[in-house]
Amino acid sequence: MKIKTIHTTMTTTHTEQTSHPINNNSDVQELRKKTFRFKFTDETQTALAYFADVHKLDDRHTFKEEWENWIKENENMLKSEIHYLQEMGYDGNVESKMFKSARYYFKNKKPKSAEEQKPKQRRKYIKMDKNILKLIDTHINQNVNNENYKPSSGFDMFKTEFEDEVSSEFERIKETCDISDEDIELKMKKTYKNRYFNKLKKM
Repeated sequence: MKIKTIHTTMTTTHTEQTSHPINNNSDVQELRKKTFRFKFTDETQTALAYFADVHKLDDRHTFKEEWENWIKENENMLKSEIHYLQEMGYDGNVESKMFKSARYYFKNKKPKSAEEQKPKQRRKYIKMDKNILKLIDTHINQNVNNENYKPSSGFDMFKTEFEDEVSSEFERIKETCDISDEDIELKMKKTYKNRYFNKLKKM
């Protein structure tokens, strides 16, 4: 049975897999059988989503009747999809898989709002001056072995000890990047914490 073949293939050792390079059709078929998530073609997914949207308010009985009519009208697409999925190693009932997708997934999937569909704008990368980075590293090195030292309190200490330098860097960033004061503060704090943790990794 195919199920046994799948499990047998999955339990082979890494050595056995690498000692037999993929060089024939049987190897390709075995690889296909390892694919457990089988997606429909784009054409079928679009058709299923449309059907589900049209009949989303139907009761269960009506939905089933409309589905049977839809299957008859789209017989060629169904045959094509069966052939495609079988080629990929799927050995289940394709029509049943399509019905469940239309009934339970596409039917209940809420469409994205116009606002959600808008591409999210990436936050502009803020590059900190190398001199301030050196001061941060120096401050961390001087305090990392102190018993009560933490990056959160360390950053506050850093701002106090290097008030002029931090203020200058703050103004420089503000002039070059159109961001809020809160974002600049957050950037500095994250940078301090990241360099602190990088220091710990090297210790």
